[in-house]
Amino acid sequence: MGFGRHTPWQDIKRDWYGEKEQSVSPSLSLPLLELEPPTILVRDCYVTTFDRIWAKAFQSEGKNGTILSGQPGTGKTLFLYYLLVRLLQQKQKVLFSPDGEVLYLFNDDHVYESSTSEIKTSRHLPKSKSTSKIFLWSLFDIEEAMEPKGFLTRRPCLPVQATSPDPSQYKTWREERYPLLTALPLWTDKELLAGLPFQDEYPALMEALQANTLEELDLQLSRFSGVFEVLQEYQEDEKLLPPAQALTLLLENAIHHFGHSARDVYMGLFDYRRSLNLHKGAFHITYEKLREAVAALAHGETPYSISDLILSVSPAFSGALDDVSWKVDFKSDWVAKCVDEQLGAVEDTTTYQQVDLLQGIPGAACIVGRFLS
Repeated sequence: MGFGRHTPWQDIKRDWYGEKEQSVSPSLSLPLLELEPPTILVRDCYVTTFDRIWAKAFQSEGKNGTILSGQPGTGKTLFLYYLLVRLLQQKQKVLFSPDGEVLYLFNDDHVYESSTSEIKTSRHLPKSKSTSKIFLWSLFDIEEAMEPKGFLTRRPCLPVQATSPDPSQYKTWREERYPLLTALPLWTDKELLAGLPFQDEYPALMEALQANTLEELDLQLSRFSGVFEVLQEYQEDEKLLPPAQALTLLLENAIHHFGHSARDVYMGLFDYRRSLNLHKGAFHITYEKLREAVAALAHGETPYSISDLILSVSPAFSGALDDVSWKVDFKSDWVAKCVDEQLGAVEDTTTYQQVDLLQGIPGAACIVGRFLS
């Protein structure tokens, strides 16, 4: 089977195709069922990352492609929607798969829908012209730990894959096409605040914070586990905090505990108790497991799933079109303190022995520095 027409996405193509003057900053609204809420915060790094991907594509005449990796929860999948819009503005042909299953083809005339299971070879794709400089952009994210379908990464496609640091999701085509490896940085405090209104639970939380009494506040916050208890720490007698101040305190508390991945912070803000318990469960780790996790992340690999609750990775750029390297750190000072206390309580290992285990791992300087402080 091939492609059939798909109507809802026609509006996206109609609104953005060739509209170079239309701004997509500081937010991008795309009324799609796939996006809830349908507005994306456009981070500054989205703009620079687009420029990097665009420059690499034409510098290599469509030969290489790009892998967009990094910490889970930094907005890689949402960036693909931003990239789609920017490419439509440039009148590019785009093959778009936000989950590795559903497939949308933005051709010159219409938008067509299919699935990756129905497309077997590139013969179903638009034919490229006789020059190697003409290509079909292929934007995709793979939710499972598996490689993409071959047609997504082979000519006439120029692949751009959003992925966690997991080589099993891109090993083969990386060896075939030598793509640029780039990444999105962790979020800043300012970005986390700016992104709050775009979260599903934000309106309900703001309404709950409008309570007039402590009893009413406790009742209205019942759907947000642990949030009332956090606010109680800042209450003075029976006087309620203004909603804006309460929201700021909740955000600061989430950042303090869970770091600067947007997914972690927003989950911690709206469901604090669950996030706290998840992280506490991850602190039962040995020094050897910690060392293995740091080494894997420093080399752009994913160790085991629980490491995301303890460690974070940040990209280090040496040049605009050079592959990134990685800096590894604990997610937050709170996580670092809890892990150190847990390890000290169960293992007979001195701090200097701990440091010896970690020194020499590229990108582990932040972790070593914490143990020495």
